[in-house]
Amino acid sequence: MLFDGEEDPPGCTDKDFEFCALRGSRAYAQAHPGEIGDMVLLDYIANRGARFPRESNSSPALWEQLRHAASQIGTEQFFPAGTQTPVLDDHIPFLEQAVPSIDLIDFSYPYADTVQDTPDKLDPAVFDDVGETVEQLAINLSGTQ
Repeated sequence: MLFDGEEDPPGCTDKDFEFCALRGSRAYAQAHPGEIGDMVLLDYIANRGARFPRESNSSPALWEQLRHAASQIGTEQFFPAGTQTPVLDDHIPFLEQAVPSIDLIDFSYPYADTVQDTPDKLDPAVFDDVGETVEQLAINLSGTQ
């Protein structure tokens, strides 16, 4: 599924973010109770120098499974121990439905939501390593190797 935490319609304010901007993920999570095994949100995942400590709203057990997947393929440097600031993002509606969920977000990215947020700030190798880690996590969760 693809969601965008900035899908709020005209007239919504910052104080309405949770209800307006997360409407796509909230509608999906509510429409599919019991059908979703795990949720991994990819947000700001390709920045140069990116690191992803566990976003503190994210499910600790699923996070540890991600770190295990990273250690399997040699990308553990991107997923250090520790936590970062909680983020109100598209994983929250899934957590509210008791779906284990993690938000991979480099929230230290200084260009977030600015006009300086341009492709030259990205690192294709980081994008590839994060993608391969999530792929390994999906393989591990599926029980197929």
